Amino acid sequence: MNKLHLKIGTSSNNELVLEEVGIDPHHLELFCDEYGNVFITDLKSTNGTFVNDKALDGFKLLVAGDKVRLGKTYFFDWENLILSSNSVAKQVDVVASVESDETPTPTISAMSTETTIANYKESSKINKELFIIYGVIIVLVILLYTFL
Repeated sequence: MNKLHLKIGTSSNNELVLEEVGIDPHHLELFCDEYGNVFITDLKSTNGTFVNDKALDGFKLLVAGDKVRLGKTYFFDWENLILSSNSVAKQVDVVASVESDETPTPTISAMSTETTIANYKESSKINKELFIIYGVIIVLVILLYTFL
């Protein structure tokens, strides 16, 4: 899956513009990493972003079946958008259906929650290993500098 970063709101400088009542000019961001993990971030919107009817504060890893609501009434079909983002033609169709009165059909992600969590843990493990390696290199450089 390709990386994807979308800013969503009513402002024309967003990647996805939603002209709906209760949505802020810069309402939220969606980010999909190379492992297929999808993260949502509320951009301190006035009416809020909700995942499974819980107010979003900061960011959250979305999993298949999560219901995303913007403000009081607008349900956002994030799964259909992410799955169709592999080609530009499909993405244009999704944007058109989101902006129309027609409700897009929800699509459940093929990637299971267990696979997503496993990929996230593997990514975290790699990041920790790199942090340790860089830390050792910095300590060695400091030691060399002080003794030379």
